[in-house]
Amino acid sequence: MNIVYITGSRADFGRMTFILRGLKEHQLSIIVTAQHLQEKAGKTITEIEKDFPIAATVDMTPPDDTTAGMAHALSAGISGMTTTLKKIRPDMIIVLGDRSEMLAGAIGGYFLNIPVWHIGGGFTTGSVDDRIRHTITLFSTYHLVANETCRKKVISLGADEKKTFVVGAPDLEAIRLKDYSAKETLIKKYSIGKEKIVLVSFHPDTDAPDNTQQMAALLDALREIDAQYIITTPNRDAGGDAMERILEKHRLPHAEVFKNIPYKDYLGLMANASAIIGNSSAGIIEAPSFGLPAINIGNRQRTRERAGNVIDVPADKKAITKALDTGLSNSAFIKKARDAKNPYGDGNTSKKAIDLISRWKR
Repeated sequence: MNIVYITGSRADFGRMTFILRGLKEHQLSIIVTAQHLQEKAGKTITEIEKDFPIAATVDMTPPDDTTAGMAHALSAGISGMTTTLKKIRPDMIIVLGDRSEMLAGAIGGYFLNIPVWHIGGGFTTGSVDDRIRHTITLFSTYHLVANETCRKKVISLGADEKKTFVVGAPDLEAIRLKDYSAKETLIKKYSIGKEKIVLVSFHPDTDAPDNTQQMAALLDALREIDAQYIITTPNRDAGGDAMERILEKHRLPHAEVFKNIPYKDYLGLMANASAIIGNSSAGIIEAPSFGLPAINIGNRQRTRERAGNVIDVPADKKAITKALDTGLSNSAFIKKARDAKNPYGDGNTSKKAIDLISRWKR
């Protein structure tokens, strides 16, 4: 089969690696777009070129750091994806998650009558991501979801239950197989030492009017607690540039900022960290599999199903400081996080997904 996967960032590409490797027996190629092509995000297209053929690139760079800019980028993406898919004419398109580049591909595929396989539908976070994710579901034909809760949600949106399958979250496979960077490698690359390591990933919440204030509150809180902070820059959603400027202005001691951390390194850092803080889905989905305390700030993930490793706090300095101190020092909570059961599957996703895709006949 001629299969196309659409990727927009290191986050989705890292999560899909095992499934993509398993589909290499087919005519698999990648459409690369969005953050992969942007210098500000580390231009990570080079990571893809090492292992997979690239069918095309589609520019979806927002014209400015606003929600209107995001809408313009989506418009460009729909046009570019449709033109590209019309030339390639794959047998199927695979998309993951809730990003606008995936929506652009799903819309293009729908109108070209190309079946779309959506991985990761049915999550509910309480943010604008829900609207994008659920709309991708509406334009998709087949659905590979993380758990029964997600399956019920996807079917409630109108998906055919005979074309909706529970396979688990692809995020967890590398963790199960320990397919991540070794501590010795991370010591050399990130200078991690004997201090407690805290991963910081804080992204714009496009429903919130005060992303820069939230970022400032987080950084002020981090200044209160001694740890080694490894910080990823915000993603390129509206407000990300302004948040990055705050990050540059509020330099922290014992902190390093990275535009791009390869997924294997990020998982390796999680394996060696004492906590993760911010509003990334990594604290909700991957962190429980490491028994890692996660401090989740604000509303970006507010209704996503979570395990017992998560402490939810508002974007307030005192609340963040208290929660991080609990995550790092409270033995009862640390044990609770260590014993948490991950609600997103057992880490055997790729075999289930590859079997379903490979057995498909148009």
